Amino acid sequence: MAELKNHKTDLELPLVSVIIPFYNDFKFLEEALRSCLDNTYPHIEILIVDDGSQPALTLEKLNIRQDKGLITIHRNPDNKGPGYSRNIGINFARGEYIAFLDADDVWQPTILQKQMDLFLTQPDIVWVYANGHYLVDEKLHRKPNSRYHGFPGGLLPSGKDVNAYHLRGYNYHTFSSNAFKKRALVEVGLFNETLGVSEDWDLFVRMAERFPSGVKAISESLMIYRVNNKGRHFVNRRDYVKVNVGILERMYRRQGLLEKRKKDFERAVAMIYQRAGIQRLNACHNREAQEYLFHSKCQPLNFEVRMTGLRVLSFLPPFFYKTAVKIYDRI
Repeated sequence: MAELKNHKTDLELPLVSVIIPFYNDFKFLEEALRSCLDNTYPHIEILIVDDGSQPALTLEKLNIRQDKGLITIHRNPDNKGPGYSRNIGINFARGEYIAFLDADDVWQPTILQKQMDLFLTQPDIVWVYANGHYLVDEKLHRKPNSRYHGFPGGLLPSGKDVNAYHLRGYNYHTFSSNAFKKRALVEVGLFNETLGVSEDWDLFVRMAERFPSGVKAISESLMIYRVNNKGRHFVNRRDYVKVNVGILERMYRRQGLLEKRKKDFERAVAMIYQRAGIQRLNACHNREAQEYLFHSKCQPLNFEVRMTGLRVLSFLPPFFYKTAVKIYDRI
């Protein structure tokens, strides 16, 4: 970015529109906003989409300086969900580039600069995402998120490999680490507003299909994802499995693979059930975790070490699962 800035003033650099959907929980919003304003990329606007909060969010309630970026609030009259809210933000965005930040997550200061370096030096790129760290019970994991999603050495896939991993049932993109060219989002049809959960993965799947060579990963950890056991994926657990299997099936059908790669599809479905079981273990609901980990759809994973370990832990008090996670994080 230093080289680019030598030739352009801050306002001549492309505008990045940062979209933050918000609903009721004010607890971490100011921290998220400060991490955005503290970024080293100088030309941004921030659009908060208040999804029908009660009481309504106003700028006066925010103890935030606004000398680096213009903050505006767009309010939905009713609670419409994050997919609808993000689409509203995209429609109002003035920037050529769109970055997403959830209201309880935190950016590292250089995330936008490093993403924009890639966009501006490699014109074919339409989507850049980065690694991050999980924050669980306000304690930061030592290992980056990628190590929890099966990527040895912490390296994340780029290009055509992204679609290949999606076909395996993986959803490893931490949402607040993603930036896109606005035109690409419009071309794939934005977020599916009918989905109650996983509207982000649905978008990622379609982006990777439409732009197989336009996806770039930054394996450096550039954000913090605050794990919330009261989030939609945890609360709407029945919908989570149903919606994700639907996304997966549509992906296989669009690519003409449902009959050709039936076993791969069945294993990918098993991965979705395993993820649902892990979410329930994270929330200390072990009996519910067993419903997913021992489901007949998990048969393709029956003899894998990870699944065996998760099943055993589901019969033990939650302390044992949390201890196992801590040990893995330190190995």
